[in-house]
Amino acid sequence: MGLTETHIKMKHLLLIIFLIGNLSSLAQQHRLVYVYNAGEDSLHFPELSTLGLFRVHNYLLVDSLDVNGDGHPEMVFHRYFSGSEEAHGGTFDISTKQEISAFEIWDLQTKACLFSGIMSMVLSDNRFDIHSSYAHNGYCRYSNKISILNDGRVLVEALERLESFESRITGGPISLPECQCALAEGTYLWRDGAFVLVED
Repeated sequence: MGLTETHIKMKHLLLIIFLIGNLSSLAQQHRLVYVYNAGEDSLHFPELSTLGLFRVHNYLLVDSLDVNGDGHPEMVFHRYFSGSEEAHGGTFDISTKQEISAFEIWDLQTKACLFSGIMSMVLSDNRFDIHSSYAHNGYCRYSNKISILNDGRVLVEALERLESFESRITGGPISLPECQCALAEGTYLWRDGAFVLVED
């Protein structure tokens, strides 16, 4: 009888732990939501990640402007992500930190992101694994100034590009894909349902 009661208590404890874990997971997801229209509607932001290690997400509504001409203002957000990973063992050693801030324009009517660009990215990544050739250490960062003009155009100006990584195997410099900024410098104009880079 005592064993049965113990099993029941253990099952209840596991259920409570499971529910707490689910609530914690939902709380994480809620931080990716912007509520508007008196709570009757909302935007669900996708995660923005290059390494899949983000623990913190914040957003700030900074402007609103009708950029696509539908008579409703689109919302301009700054979003911030940060995360880190530490894993140390006899055959491996990992220490990674990354921060990303992004500029985004969202259409509340269609719940679609019309424009997204990284304003700044900082990555420090030091790793070694005896069973893998993927071993390096160093850091990189880049930043862009992104502005939305009164006529709805988006102006992107490159401010900084810096990368300093070396291979722990060869000792020579290497380049990581995470350090490459995918956003081209220039002026973006809303045309045929999308923002396109145009000649100035």
